[in-house]
Amino acid sequence: MHALPSELTTALSKGGYVLLIKGEAGTGKTTLGLQLLSEVFDGKGVYVSTRVSPEELFTQFPWLKGRLDPSNVIDATEPAIPPAKELDFMRLRISQGLPSFIEGVYVACSEAKARVVVVDSINAIADLPEGEAAPHRLIELSKVMGVSLVITLEGRGASKLDYLADGIVTLQQECYGGRCLRSLRVEKSRMVERKRSAYVFTL
Repeated sequence: MHALPSELTTALSKGGYVLLIKGEAGTGKTTLGLQLLSEVFDGKGVYVSTRVSPEELFTQFPWLKGRLDPSNVIDATEPAIPPAKELDFMRLRISQGLPSFIEGVYVACSEAKARVVVVDSINAIADLPEGEAAPHRLIELSKVMGVSLVITLEGRGASKLDYLADGIVTLQQECYGGRCLRSLRVEKSRMVERKRSAYVFTL
C-alpha cells in the first residue's frame, strides 16, 4: 500500500490504541502490520512473530533491513524441532506460561523504548494452552505502557476481539487475469473520524 489510511496513522499515534487487522491468508495482513511499524513509528516497536521465524521474516521482506532492528523481533513460534543454534532474536514460548510470555514482551518494549507492538498472528497464540487469555493480557499491557497494539487475525468473521479493539480493518483480495486487487475496509474507528470506509490497492 503506497499511502497508509490516515484513520490508522492518526489513531495509532495516540498511544495505547488497539488495532485489529483481519483477513484471510494472503491478503496482506503481515505487510500492513510491518508497514505501520516501519512508517508510522519509524521502526520503534516490537514485532512478535508467531508463524514464521525472524530469519524467514527478513528474507520475505528484505526492505525491513535498516528499518527494523532484529533485536526488536520476538520469535514466538513453537517449532517441533528446536533450532540448531542460538541467534540474536529474543525467543518467547507461550507454552511455557502466559505470565512469563507477557513479562518478556514487557521487557522487550521497555528495552526498545517501543511505541507499538505488532502481534502476527494472534491465532497461533490463542490456540495454545493459556493462549485464550493472551489477547486480554496484551491489551492490558498496551494500556498500562501507553504503547499501541496491532494484532493480526486470520479470517474475516466476527471474533471475541472485536469488542476489545479500538479499531478494526478487514483486508480482502480478488484476482483477475493474474492481477490482484486488494481492499482495506475500515470496520471500526474509535476516537478517530472515519473519512472513508474502504481503500483499494494493487500489488
